Amino acid sequence: MNDKEIFEKIKSIFSEDGLIEGLLGVSVDGELDLKIKVEKNKSSDDEYIFIKFPETKPKVSVKVISTDLTGVSLGPAGGKLELKNFPDLPFKYKWLKDG
Repeated sequence: MNDKEIFEKIKSIFSEDGLIEGLLGVSVDGELDLKIKVEKNKSSDDEYIFIKFPETKPKVSVKVISTDLTGVSLGPAGGKLELKNFPDLPFKYKWLKDG
């Protein structure tokens, strides 16, 4: 991908349809403020880049997720679904009651 293609992809985030790559879409309505910081993980020496959106939040859509459930962890207030080829999906029991 050349510089112009990268620029056009980033610019499309601000278009009416947003940026769509495969099943994932990202869009922003208007301006976007963000904060970026690098921080070490407390349990290791790994560094992470954190990007926060204090004001306007980008919209993210996933058209379809279909995968195998490889396990479930349950705790006092909620748990997590362990998905094949996807990050774990946490949930709270409250969400199940509230619909």
